[in-house]
Amino acid sequence: ERICQDVCHLGLLVCTQMIGTMGPQVKQLAIAHPPWQGCAIRVMRLTGPLPCIHHSGVSGVAVPTATIARVRTFAFSGIEAVPVEVQVQISSGSPALLLVGLPDKAVGEARERMRAALSTMGLALPPRRVLINLAPADLLKEGSHFDLPITLGVLAAMEVLPREDLYGCAALGELSLDGALNPVAGVLPAAIGASTQELGLICPASQGGEAAWAGRIEVLAARDLLS
Repeated sequence: ERICQDVCHLGLLVCTQMIGTMGPQVKQLAIAHPPWQGCAIRVMRLTGPLPCIHHSGVSGVAVPTATIARVRTFAFSGIEAVPVEVQVQISSGSPALLLVGLPDKAVGEARERMRAALSTMGLALPPRRVLINLAPADLLKEGSHFDLPITLGVLAAMEVLPREDLYGCAALGELSLDGALNPVAGVLPAAIGASTQELGLICPASQGGEAAWAGRIEVLAARDLLS
């Protein structure tokens, strides 16, 4: 059990709005609103850890922060594998799925392939603002191999997959609408780049042997998202 209290000198309306930001974790709320003394909120019996909070511009108001999931992959310049980090943030706001970081058309279409693949798994994007950034933002991202790292990043942001384990691997692969992984170009250069950074590599099952040519590297060659 965790207790969060000491939010004072606010009106009851503000308290109600803050309660709404706590989400389904809140099991029991006790609100005290004594005359002339603002109010205090006590949150008890949470189902999980208390979300990280920061203070907004209004003194005394604590709101949840949006955390970022990160997955590593590569862009290609000739035969050179250039490291790219896929960053995914799920935050409050109007439902949207945004992809930034100079993606080309094939990368932009990854959003729809991901939606279909998640639906096949029985999952759906949360009705919130999902922002996907491909860093560095000034490097053109080309190719369908970004499908897999983008999807893994979204699953990590949704807390379906462990973020820490994913960040120790690079990933590349194209998604079918049923969640299967299709082969892509650049697996060997990506494996060499991952080995240089002491990362593992997640790639389509049919290309596991190609990735193994990179030498000392842990390869996870998966048939689909559920493998």
